[in-house]
Amino acid sequence: MKQKIGFFLFSQLIAMISSVVIDSKQKQVYNKKSPAPFQWHLAKMGVPEFWQAHPLRTSVWVLICDAGVDSRHPNLKNHVESWMEAPMPSSRETGTEPGLLVSSLRMAEHKDTAKCIRWGVSQGIRIVNLSYSGSIDNKEVQLAAEELARSGGVLVVSAGNRGEKRDYPEAHNMIVVGSTDYIDWKPPWANTGDYVDIVAPGASLDTLDQNQGFMNGRGTSLSAAVTSGVLALLLSVDPNQTTEDLKAKLFESTQDLGAPGRDPAFGRGRIDLHLRK
Repeated sequence: MKQKIGFFLFSQLIAMISSVVIDSKQKQVYNKKSPAPFQWHLAKMGVPEFWQAHPLRTSVWVLICDAGVDSRHPNLKNHVESWMEAPMPSSRETGTEPGLLVSSLRMAEHKDTAKCIRWGVSQGIRIVNLSYSGSIDNKEVQLAAEELARSGGVLVVSAGNRGEKRDYPEAHNMIVVGSTDYIDWKPPWANTGDYVDIVAPGASLDTLDQNQGFMNGRGTSLSAAVTSGVLALLLSVDPNQTTEDLKAKLFESTQDLGAPGRDPAFGRGRIDLHLRK
């Protein structure tokens, strides 16, 4: 049975995922009196054109393993199906209208991360978002990510925000996401390294705050959430895709930046759905 929780941390992630998927149903996540000036990431990635060309066919669950969200926020309650908290529930509700359904499991400690991913596997959830550091080189998380991949799912992980070049090897069962800004530069705070698979917008994005209002945020955490939203779109259009199909379509939908080919700052490039036919 699902449990409502009152934590507000990382409501921003929900907003980023939802902005990519829910707006395609003409249900704005942001209900400000004037259009949000920093929701530039949608047009940059070609999301509105993708909505028009590819109608959603099925509902897609995205699991967020993090610190909890504020389910009372007026801009979330009509768009997010379920908020859950440890101890992990034995089942989840399902929806019938094509779109986005989000589960959020509150993680008290990093050691809970692998348990969260495995719970998603047990529930048939295929997209898992992990937007905090310390997990890429964690053996238990790597094993859980492998289980998720075998079940047809994808783990999306943020690269980190220390402005460092890290020497992590490429994580084959994770999609590690770095950040770009409005003009496709790498922000100085975004980590780099050979482990970065792709980049997505992550600077100066309007999102939700802890006071049931709005804020301007930044970070690879938001970039990972945007990427999870894009994966949800791709999966909703064609729910029969395998893990490798999903990853291939995402990687093919990138605009090469920086040095030609894959590089430590931008990976394969920035997500660009304009490139999808």
